[in-house]
Amino acid sequence: MARRKQKNTSGEQAAGGLRVPSAFAAAFFLLWVAVLWHFYRKHNVRLDPAVWADFFLLVPDALGRFPGPLAAKLAWLAAFWATAAGLGAGTLSIALFCLGLARFTPGLLKACFIAAFAAALLAAPWWLRSLAGEPGDYGPRGYGMGGRPLGGWALAALALLGCAALMSLLGTLPPEIFYDSLVYHLALPKLYLLRGRIVPTVHNIYSGLPLGVQMLYGLSLSLSDDRLAALLHASFGLWAAASVYVIGRRHFSSEAGAFAAFAFTLCPIALYAGWNCGVDLASAFYCALSLLALLKSLDRDEPGEALRWAACSGLLAGFAAGTKYNVLPVALILVLLHAWHSRRLGRPLKGSAAMACAAALAFSPWIVKNMLFFGNPVYPFLTGTLGGGQNISDWRGFLEASSSRGLRETFSSWAAFQDLLLQPWICCVGDWPLGDWPGPVFILLIPLAFFMRLESVSEKVAAQTAAAGYLAWALASRLVRYVLPSLPALALCVALVIRRGTLPRWLRHAAWAAALYAGLFDFQAAYNQGAAIGEWRYSRGRISAADYLNAERVTYGLPYYTAAQFINRELPKDARVLVLGESRTFYIERDVVASTVFDNNPFWLAARDSKTPEELLAKVQAMGITHVFLNAEQLVYRAQSAAVMPRDVVGGPVFRVFWGKYLRQLFEDRKGAGGYRRWLTVYEVRSSPNPPDQIPVNPAFSALSYLEKGGQ
Repeated sequence: MARRKQKNTSGEQAAGGLRVPSAFAAAFFLLWVAVLWHFYRKHNVRLDPAVWADFFLLVPDALGRFPGPLAAKLAWLAAFWATAAGLGAGTLSIALFCLGLARFTPGLLKACFIAAFAAALLAAPWWLRSLAGEPGDYGPRGYGMGGRPLGGWALAALALLGCAALMSLLGTLPPEIFYDSLVYHLALPKLYLLRGRIVPTVHNIYSGLPLGVQMLYGLSLSLSDDRLAALLHASFGLWAAASVYVIGRRHFSSEAGAFAAFAFTLCPIALYAGWNCGVDLASAFYCALSLLALLKSLDRDEPGEALRWAACSGLLAGFAAGTKYNVLPVALILVLLHAWHSRRLGRPLKGSAAMACAAALAFSPWIVKNMLFFGNPVYPFLTGTLGGGQNISDWRGFLEASSSRGLRETFSSWAAFQDLLLQPWICCVGDWPLGDWPGPVFILLIPLAFFMRLESVSEKVAAQTAAAGYLAWALASRLVRYVLPSLPALALCVALVIRRGTLPRWLRHAAWAAALYAGLFDFQAAYNQGAAIGEWRYSRGRISAADYLNAERVTYGLPYYTAAQFINRELPKDARVLVLGESRTFYIERDVVASTVFDNNPFWLAARDSKTPEELLAKVQAMGITHVFLNAEQLVYRAQSAAVMPRDVVGGPVFRVFWGKYLRQLFEDRKGAGGYRRWLTVYEVRSSPNPPDQIPVNPAFSALSYLEKGGQ
């Protein structure tokens, strides 16, 4: 197959970009390292042998405690990727969504997956023959100028990458505590499985987002449990790293590929993401593969082959956008870059048009879903124009939870614009929130990129994707993990700095040493934060799953698990539970009616509109609600949210009489000491009034009284 020959720039010197002497670049880099060293020393950035010793003791201890369950989950994971290799993970998620509109049950999903796995195995010989037809692309030496053997620095980077992969595996062992997963990443597919099909959940604003990864989590829950879903998300990160390595090895050098994979995997936001059932690593995986296919399209001289690779890149970009709305700009960037470079190469825009159409096709199921469920194709956005906003109570809070940056505010004041300019420094050096810190590797090397001259198309596309992806993120949000879709391109960008021939030999070795040292601290920071959460205590068997879930933890908040245990143990299978004061529903094994903190809860709306307790009872029964679960402490914690704590309703006579007259208390867990601050209650909805001596306490009204006495 024809491949366009690119100029080998491996002999290029460092200072080509800004046309300054290489000595200046070296002096600048050394000064930059000194500045970073000064600031990071204040944060105790130094090698800690005790952390590494504890990690290497943890690995056999943790793996030895979960051999059977972990082996079973890894077997299902291997089957998934064997199937995805033939059908595509994105195609599989869309197929699950289409199936789920009719029926979405564990038995059906499991049967369909086994059939798809068998089909993938039967198709394996054809796929292997197809790969064999790609000379030089997948060989052991591989990719033209990338065929040099790896040196000591690169091998050390891959060794660190292996340690990070092991830590990610251990991080998937404890039960899920990531708030977003318990509200929608896992909770929504679990609810669909309980209801037997994918249905509108208008009081969960997140159900309006693309659900490409959540469909795969529904499959994981059907095959096993939430730990398989976490393993799947972690594996997306490893495959993203492999894709970055392939791009770097093919287009730059083997050493650059190894560095890019190391920089991506050791980035703390990627490490943290691999421990939970989020979507960001899946976004990065699809974006990396889309970039790989885009480069293949530009690399091919035969029009039909270039067109096919462009369409493939578009499908992958559409799958990436199908993980989360904030990936749409990255998909658009990839399409525009393909068009730009196609014209510069003298090619027609037919391939770029095919890429754009393929991306739109892959993303379209989520537009259709929102039209069916909300009447708004981009819900929860543009509700003022396209409708659907009646269900949302706190749109500003929703944006603030994503650390959204207002463009008008950013460009209307110098302070806000300065914050935008300083965002790399602020997020890398200024603040280290749990799970949202990019580490020092990128900020250490990115400045050297300005001293490079980009000559090959591959170099330009990688750098432009990184720059545009970073800018799209910085203009939209301050939340660092939202940059993960662009992290593969950013990793390739910093890899350009250390490739052979780019820098003087001694400076390249210095950059490698500094980056590896920074990577060591990336690992240590992630490991220490895992220890702070209690991940490694669980992995060592020192606490049970129930103990782990019954304690307050970062990203988890106030525990609700004892109430979930009671509901799962005592309530009938056909119960429908109204959830008040709480948005996390994943561990509840019953159908639920719940809302997020940004949505109107249907019960509070019904209570506000009811004139009598009996009218409210009729509305509750019309919703099919048989039981009520209340987390009273969350009412206090979310006191400023009118959707969670509607004070006019809670203090009104209709609600108070209804609560005492038609609810029978079944369960209470009330603790106020130490770290176990909670007040959880479960009630049965009665059709007839309670006897006078069985009037239950009203925790919601007690919470309101507490707030008023405290002047809140």
